[in-house]
Amino acid sequence: MNKQTITCYSNRVFVLLFSCIAVLIMFSCEKEKKDPKVETSTITGITATQYYVSAKVIEKGDYEITDYGFVYYVGSENPGNFYGDKKVSLGSRPVADTFSVVLNIENVNYYQNNYRCYARAYLTNEKGTLYGNIISSELVRVNLKTIEPTQGNLGDTITLNGNYFSLVPAENHVYFGYTNAQVLSATAKTLKVKVPYGISSNYNNMLTVKVETNGYETALQDAFRLLASPEGFSPNHGTWGTNIYISGSGMYNSSLYFDDMFVTNINNSSTYFYVNVPNSVLKKNFKLYLSTDGVKTEIPGGYFTMDNLVVYSPDTWQYSRGSTIYFNGNGFNPYSSYNQLLLGNTSIAAYSSYNSYAYFDIPYSMALGTHDASVTNGIDTVTLSNQITIIVK
Repeated sequence: MNKQTITCYSNRVFVLLFSCIAVLIMFSCEKEKKDPKVETSTITGITATQYYVSAKVIEKGDYEITDYGFVYYVGSENPGNFYGDKKVSLGSRPVADTFSVVLNIENVNYYQNNYRCYARAYLTNEKGTLYGNIISSELVRVNLKTIEPTQGNLGDTITLNGNYFSLVPAENHVYFGYTNAQVLSATAKTLKVKVPYGISSNYNNMLTVKVETNGYETALQDAFRLLASPEGFSPNHGTWGTNIYISGSGMYNSSLYFDDMFVTNINNSSTYFYVNVPNSVLKKNFKLYLSTDGVKTEIPGGYFTMDNLVVYSPDTWQYSRGSTIYFNGNGFNPYSSYNQLLLGNTSIAAYSSYNSYAYFDIPYSMALGTHDASVTNGIDTVTLSNQITIIVK
C-alpha cells in the first residue's frame, strides 16, 4: 500500500468519525431539550354556573407552545381520560407565567349532591399536549341568607343577601309567595328587588321569599312581612253609614284611620274589606290611612268628601213652645245630638234623626217672636229661607 492510498483511507476514516460525532452531538442536544410543565393552581365557585380557575407555567420547554388553556368536567369523578371534557382555549402561547379564566358550566340538570367541577390546565406543542394536575370544587348552591328590611310595602326596594347569585339580573327569579318580583340589580352576594304588586298574602301577612338561579333554588320561610299596602277605596264621597270598599294587600290586622281619627281594626281580610263611615266623623274632607306596627300608609284615592247637608222647608213657619219641628232632606247625622236647630241664639239638639230627617222639640223656655233659623249636622250649616216664629200655644 503506497503512501497515497494510506492518505485517502485516513481521510475517509476521519470523515466517518466526524459524521458519527456530529450525529451523536445532535442526538445528545435533542435529548437535552426540555418539555413544558404546568400546574393547575385554584378553582373557586363564583356563581352556580361560573368557576374561576387559574394555573401556573412551571416550565415552557424548548418547543414552541401552540395552544394552552383548561379542560373541565362536571360529574361524580374525573379519571383524567378527558374523553368527555370541555375545552377552553386561551390562545397560541401564554403571555405570562400564570393564566386564568372563568368557566361557564351552564345548567347541570342532573345535579347530584356528590357532583363536582373538575379542571386541569394544558399546554400543547409540536410533540403533543401536556396536562397539569386535576383540581376540583364542589358545585356551589345559590344560597339566600337574609333580607333587609324584613318588612315593607308593595313597590318597596329591598335587598336579598346570600351567595352565588347570577351576575345577570334576569337570570335570578325572585318570588314573594307565588308572585314574581322584579330584580333591579345583581351581584354574586346581593340582589336588589322590588316588592311586587298583586301579592296574595296569608292571614298574618308573612311571605316566603324564594330565589331561583340557573335551575337551583333557595328560600327563606316566612321571612318578609308585607305591611299594609292599600291600592284604593271607593266611593270617594257619601255620608254617615256609607259603605267604603278598600282593596290592597297585607291588610290583615291593620288599623284604619280617617286622618288622625282611629276608626277600626281590620282583622278578617288581607286583600279587601268594607267599612262604614261612623257617626262620630265631623269633618267635611278626610284621607284614609292604614297602620301596621306603627307604620301609617295612606290609601290612594285622595280625599273622601261628606255629601252636603240638604234641608227642605218645613210644613209651616210658625210653632208654639213644646211643639215639634220636622225637617226632611239628606245628610242628617244618625247620631241625633250632632244635629242642631239654631233659632236666634238658642241651639236645640234633635231628639230623633236619620240620614233623611230630623225632629226638634221647641223648648218651653224659647223666647216668643220671629227668629233667624238654620240647621247644622256638625259639618254643614244650612240657613233656612224664612224665619221661624214662636207663638203662644
